Amino acid sequence: MRAFIAIPLPPESRELVAALGENFDHHSPFAAFRRVPPAKVHLTLRFLGEIPGNSAASEAPGSLPAMLSESCAGTGAILFPVERLGAFPRPGSPSVIWAGPRACPTPLAVLVGRLSSALDGADHPPEARPFRPHLTLARRSRRARPSRGDRPPKNLAAALREAEAALLDPPPLLRLTEAVLFKSDLRPEGAVHTPLFRVSLA
Repeated sequence: MRAFIAIPLPPESRELVAALGENFDHHSPFAAFRRVPPAKVHLTLRFLGEIPGNSAASEAPGSLPAMLSESCAGTGAILFPVERLGAFPRPGSPSVIWAGPRACPTPLAVLVGRLSSALDGADHPPEARPFRPHLTLARRSRRARPSRGDRPPKNLAAALREAEAALLDPPPLLRLTEAVLFKSDLRPEGAVHTPLFRVSLA
């Protein structure tokens, strides 16, 4: 099964995601993007790829649940500032719209470092890219086609800065309180994420 480890967005913070999505709906550069439902927005800590189906069935030493619990021990709730909006891989060729901090909060960086050390030591494939904390808000629709004469890079960058000024000043501060091992099922209507194991951070 496909799996990943993430911090889900707390229910009280979903209004921010909804407000950003509504802002996107009023700007043409975002018309080619499909919003992620607020309840599905999360902060990915590590994508695991394909793992055995029974990987979350035991909390024995060396298991994924045990590694997650040990990595999260003593972390406490993480304060996550939402300071900027951006696009991956870049505004000139966007496939994802995201929100996140200007710099990774220290407690989050420590948690990711512990988790990476545990997973790498257990022969899980290492991450190919450095950790960049972000919340995915929208993905480019596969059916979207650029219009002739349109300049999405310039328009998108301006729309992102406008949304920042309207909704992220001052920056909202999210309180993240749990880490979750998720199973991910890919379906035509979108990925379905099922929690397999939860660890409290607070």
